Amino acid sequence: METFIQEIKNQEIGHRQVSDATAKTYSENLGKLHKLVTESDVYPDDHLWLKDYDKVIEILDDQDYAASTYRNYLAVISVVLQPKERGTYRDTFEATAKKYISLLAIKKGEANELAEQQKLSSTDKEKWVTTKELIKVRQGYAKELRLAKFNLGKTGVKGVAPKKYIEILQMYLVSSLYTMDFSNRNVYGQMKIITGDEYRNMASDLAPVDASGILQHNYLVIDKKGKKQIKFFSMGDTKTSWKKVAGKPKEWNGLVKIDIHKDLNKVINLWLKYKPYGEWLLIGKNGGKPMGRNGLSKFIGKTFKATGKKVGSNIIRKVKNTEEFANDSSIKHKQEVA
Repeated sequence: METFIQEIKNQEIGHRQVSDATAKTYSENLGKLHKLVTESDVYPDDHLWLKDYDKVIEILDDQDYAASTYRNYLAVISVVLQPKERGTYRDTFEATAKKYISLLAIKKGEANELAEQQKLSSTDKEKWVTTKELIKVRQGYAKELRLAKFNLGKTGVKGVAPKKYIEILQMYLVSSLYTMDFSNRNVYGQMKIITGDEYRNMASDLAPVDASGILQHNYLVIDKKGKKQIKFFSMGDTKTSWKKVAGKPKEWNGLVKIDIHKDLNKVINLWLKYKPYGEWLLIGKNGGKPMGRNGLSKFIGKTFKATGKKVGSNIIRKVKNTEEFANDSSIKHKQEVA
């Protein structure tokens, strides 16, 4: 191990001489990883254990490390296998070294992409909210509906609600869709409600190519099985549903099924009980016409107006990602939360 520490001290990374502290950290991390992989406290200076790439990566995966820690271990291995300079490999290790270096590049790319996604533009800063604020809005609609004697826990028979409460019910639904579970841009615009039988009669949802195009839409599927009613979203038209191929038309990636958990299911049931028109999940201003994606974008802003911010589905997605990865030290957040 002392030989390795001296190698690190002599190595230039970029145009900087590696400090004693960095060399020590690298050697300690290498020792920890070696012990995990080989279960031995005696470190061999030939580093041959690193040739078992699959086992080393399996061990790293099993440790459930933070993304930054995972990358640090790969960086140490990269230094070990390029003892003089980048691109000059330890004898007999070139092929293995390139595997580790390639994986490190992928991990860095993922971190950079996530950080880039989470940078806030000046416009975003004006719109920024927290999940807690969004949930508070949803709870406000629930309270208002309870006070108006709407039963939020049971569906019962088809009801008739005054026009004022139709809008509140739809706002309660939209606030729930974007805070309770799955939220992905404006995918609920022009979403059609269909039965399980109708869905099964469509082309196979497992097929990567849907020649008819019928599955390349978004549906709320209500499948009755005896007394039970199972709901799920079939998403065939989202941003990730389509793959760009140079010089060719976009290719469809297939659809994704998303189960609806019980809390969101209750909200949907309440909406379906009072919704005045049939086949569309969300209704627009003009009677039975569906709410389109542009209309939904405006309606989301109206729904979350109580936050005092111009909230849209894109900012909700960024808020969710930011808060989800807030404890990951690999991401250097640069948001300035208003």
